[in-house]
Amino acid sequence: MADRNRGDVADTAADAAAGRLSDRPGGGVFPGTAPNGERAQKKGAILDAAFDIFLEKGFDSTKMSDIAGRAGIAKATLYEYFESKEGLFDELLDSKIILPYCSFGERIDRAAPCEAQLRQFMQMEMDFMRGIMMEKKVMPNILLQIELMGNPTVVSAARRIMGFKFRLLLDIISSGMDSGEFRQANPVAATACLIGAFNFYNACLCGAEGDCYPILGDDLPKSREDFFMFVFNGLE
Repeated sequence: MADRNRGDVADTAADAAAGRLSDRPGGGVFPGTAPNGERAQKKGAILDAAFDIFLEKGFDSTKMSDIAGRAGIAKATLYEYFESKEGLFDELLDSKIILPYCSFGERIDRAAPCEAQLRQFMQMEMDFMRGIMMEKKVMPNILLQIELMGNPTVVSAARRIMGFKFRLLLDIISSGMDSGEFRQANPVAATACLIGAFNFYNACLCGAEGDCYPILGDDLPKSREDFFMFVFNGLE
């Protein structure tokens, strides 16, 4: 099972890395305008400006002219890079969230014990979530906006991330059970339980709004170690 899952993880990560918006309708640069260093730099500045504008105004209220103004370029220039607001938003999620997240699989030391691999993944996701959710406040300002809850781009991004996460953690947990490092159990059920606990922990860690998400406080190293202890005591 572990070998098959590992192939799925690699395919998912490769999918994410290959999923450039230049191949999708409404996204990427126009045909015949191959990006060079200057274009890539300007495109990055456009995406940064769009990220801030979407956070401030929401998707529906943002206009292409708003993004052009923030990026310091003419609206016509913006359309040389992106055919539509939807295509721009699609690539924004790809470059700022999906691709960085899916790079976790490449950064984990797969030769390490499985517990160490899980710790590496959890640490990377905690740092990523704190950065993207707290510094940029993506959760309250974009991902939980009513108009985006059913947005196909957001739904697709969430599915890609969760699919990658599930396959990677299932692979690690299955390998740990096969090697005797973790006790024998249903690896799918163990993966689902771990993801559920970890998602709720991250919500608390990031101080998500609502009484059901208590903020864990400033003692993050202790909080993390306590969480790891409960996770691994349940697996070993």
